[in-house]
Amino acid sequence: MSCRHPNPFNKARVTLLETPYKHSLHAYQGLSPWNPNGTSLLYAGFEEVGQQAEIVVRDLATGNNRIIGTSQKYDYHTAAYQQWCMDGTKIVYDDIRNGCKGAVVTDVAKGGGSAHFYEGLHVRCVSTNGRHGYGDFADNAKSSAKENSECVAMRIDFVKGEIEELFTPGEASEHLIPEMVDLECPWEVHHLVANADESMAFFKLVRPRTGRKRDSQVAIWGGFFTLDLRERNFIAHGHRISGHPQWMPSGRQIINIMQPLDGSDNRWLVLQDAVTADVERLIDFPIEGPAHPVVSPNGKYLALDAYTANGQVCPFYVIELATGRCMEIARFDHYTRLGETYQPHTITRANLHPVWSPDSKSLLINVNNRGTRLQMYLLEDFIT
Repeated sequence: MSCRHPNPFNKARVTLLETPYKHSLHAYQGLSPWNPNGTSLLYAGFEEVGQQAEIVVRDLATGNNRIIGTSQKYDYHTAAYQQWCMDGTKIVYDDIRNGCKGAVVTDVAKGGGSAHFYEGLHVRCVSTNGRHGYGDFADNAKSSAKENSECVAMRIDFVKGEIEELFTPGEASEHLIPEMVDLECPWEVHHLVANADESMAFFKLVRPRTGRKRDSQVAIWGGFFTLDLRERNFIAHGHRISGHPQWMPSGRQIINIMQPLDGSDNRWLVLQDAVTADVERLIDFPIEGPAHPVVSPNGKYLALDAYTANGQVCPFYVIELATGRCMEIARFDHYTRLGETYQPHTITRANLHPVWSPDSKSLLINVNNRGTRLQMYLLEDFIT
């Protein structure tokens, strides 16, 4: 891949999607808020951090908002991981019920009726066909059959309602580089996401907050891995910070942001081979401080922001992958005053978390408006 210098500034048509809520969050980066046919958006809306959030379906043609459920388990960064499943007929999202964390699967047509709560389940992504969910499962009543672990990587079959254990954090940690092994501190599996044909998945190993000796990059991140789901082989990609990975359409490579563990805020846009763990740094793209890369469903475009490039402004880019044409299509202001939120760092940055529409023509982002509101914006008419 190579990239020519950016075209002259070509701003997209930016539309605020007004909602009844002070804060409105689309699904976390990589999880499309559009239903499969592109007619509705799924989002979480709430007034203040810590209050109950409502899980809402918005009809794009009419602008009507329909409440599908409520959630106590969300944050200012990831919302409730609300996402579509079963070809858009059902929704899965996080919640806390009777003091237990879990996932809710509910029927959209029945407006939240016939909901089922899976205690201990967290669904990080839904398969392309909408049938399976991938994430982690914690069963406090009984330990894993393989080891004394409270949290295991899992896959749920939404049709059958069955949960399958894929591996434990302990099994994955056996593939850590020696200097990262710490017998006194356990690991957790985060960000488990399968590729389109569900032959492979990527994930991170993270130290839980209760077990860390210090809050530093080295203390938190154990490494980035891929797993052959058929052969159950682990491939370690090293222990440099890796954030916001996404599968490329081929299902063999991952577009990612990596940082060296040297205390700097250097950020690299890279391609990682899921099988060999080879890393190709995409240095030809003239973007400083890249973040949140997302590839369009048709595989033609890469969208990403650059929130460390400028102290006041977050530029947003779309790259045409076949030609390398790089377009800066919009800019968003950061807000620098720290606030008392669930994750205070998110209020200082635009943190756009872009996602593509199913037809690869639009993008949805979240923007902090002067640190007091979190709103959804639609970007259109930027592809020329």
